[in-house]
Amino acid sequence: NANTFFSGSKGKFGYTLFAGFNDKAAFDVNKDGFAEVPEQRDMVFHPRLFWNISDRSRLTAGWNSSFDKRSCGDISAIRNGADSLHPFLRSEHGERHTADLAFTSNLNDHHSLTLKSAFSSFDRTVNQPAYYFNGTQLSGYAELNDKMVYGRHTLVAGGNLLTNDFFQKKTDSTDLQEVHRPTLGLFVQDDIRLTAGISVQLGIRNDRIKDYGNHVLPRISLLMKPDEHFSIRLAGGSGYKVPDLFDVTDPSGYRFSYPVQPRIEKSKGINADISYRRLIADKIGLQIDQAFYYTSITDPVIVMS
Repeated sequence: NANTFFSGSKGKFGYTLFAGFNDKAAFDVNKDGFAEVPEQRDMVFHPRLFWNISDRSRLTAGWNSSFDKRSCGDISAIRNGADSLHPFLRSEHGERHTADLAFTSNLNDHHSLTLKSAFSSFDRTVNQPAYYFNGTQLSGYAELNDKMVYGRHTLVAGGNLLTNDFFQKKTDSTDLQEVHRPTLGLFVQDDIRLTAGISVQLGIRNDRIKDYGNHVLPRISLLMKPDEHFSIRLAGGSGYKVPDLFDVTDPSGYRFSYPVQPRIEKSKGINADISYRRLIADKIGLQIDQAFYYTSITDPVIVMS
């Protein structure tokens, strides 16, 4: 396992670079002829650039590439290749590339605009006896928000676009449904500081999802700070989850019936968290956190075997 990290700056520009490589041999733990630990080689390359355009504007861009190759199955097939005596060998190759961009402009001391986006491609190949899979998933995210501070209020409003597409190669032996699902969202949120130790956050968003229509999601949160050490947060809201094939299964030769359009999961929940922070003797930091959650889910996606 080898990793390296560099960073630097010159004038208005800065950069970071992380790169890593991992090589792991297969291992048969219980000596039954099959590897419990797969052979694995992976590499990560992650540069980022920063540009302070002016005192009020900043641009950040990044790229992340990862490559993963692993083999599992018969330990002899992994080390020497599959043959008639040791035929079972499952090999996987994954390749993911992600680009992200963020621009922030402070129009004045109380007003700022933020634009951020990310795009990712993920290609995966799985090959084993009597089974082959090759598919590509493309996902994207873009958001524009406007933040304004006035009096006791901090208001954030904006919109975002989320895309999710899945394609499979025609030579693949798996019959999976292709996915093309954009989601357009609008949101607004207001943080209201009632007193020095009490604030309320009110928010609502509307997501329009292809094939699933509009979903309105309200949320409310109350933050109390009785003193400089304690903080208590109470929150409640609603959510949803669009069913996705790869949330419930991994590419394999096993086939099961997947509905053309399963119902969307919906949830309502409340949560509370209590936090205590203190500095002891000006040298030792103490932090204690406790959180509580309650969630009610309707129409959950459950795999029936």
